[in-house]
Amino acid sequence: MVQLAVWALHVSARLGDDDAYETARRYVDAAGGVIIEQLVAPPSGVNIVDPDEGEGFTPCPGCLCPTREELHSLMQNTYAPAHVDRDQLMLAIIDEEEPQMYWSDQILKALWHGGVED
Repeated sequence: MVQLAVWALHVSARLGDDDAYETARRYVDAAGGVIIEQLVAPPSGVNIVDPDEGEGFTPCPGCLCPTREELHSLMQNTYAPAHVDRDQLMLAIIDEEEPQMYWSDQILKALWHGGVED
């Protein structure tokens, strides 16, 4: 479930939803935290059969999630504006067998620079 919480951090930070961000942040911190590299580039697939198996996060006791503003700034700097054809990305995710497992980078670029109002 840490993976879902990390993705909730991204979405809520991007949309400016402080309450949702704080809920997700508290969950990730209580679960043992994650290293910043995995917070910045989380895996895009979620195991819904056994959510606690194979999430791929390295536990990081003492690592606390950044504030919403810090994550927003970090992500704006990490994922510079780039063209992402969101329609093509979504069709490929629906049509192909498992591309979402490998497309975290494209999904994050679309989220952070995909036309959502700041």
